[in-house]
Amino acid sequence: MSIHPMQQEMESDGIFPAEQIIPDGIFRRIDDANGKPKNQYIFAVCSGHGGFYGHWITLRDGKNWSIKHETEFTPEERKAYAVQMQQAREDRARAEEERHRECRERSLKIWNQSPLADADHTCSKYKLSKRWVTYGGLDWAVQAHKAAKNDTS
Repeated sequence: MSIHPMQQEMESDGIFPAEQIIPDGIFRRIDDANGKPKNQYIFAVCSGHGGFYGHWITLRDGKNWSIKHETEFTPEERKAYAVQMQQAREDRARAEEERHRECRERSLKIWNQSPLADADHTCSKYKLSKRWVTYGGLDWAVQAHKAAKNDTS
């Protein structure tokens, strides 16, 4: 498989993606081939003839990329590219809304399955071990050394 021209440009800028650039108009976070695994320092979106890429450390503001200089596009190519970009934005918005819906449903399910808190919050083992005391509805940690100091005076 040949390297996408945008990836070639990225490599000439010193950015080496650990995987091939996919020209589908979707914003992706990509591992840096020169960095630690699972450190997704590189970001890129490419739609074939144009895109944007960057690196969270070395190229934070990113860089626009196009297979042609902007003045070389014919009016038909500009129109087709604008339609393609609008479709990519709409697809991304739909995917994001779907992801938000799934998160809302999952959060609500977790919330509804969670047990209610005890009326007396001092019953937790952690709070008992830290000697927490409730004053007027507010929890204050009473340190053991302070309590011991008060007991000896």
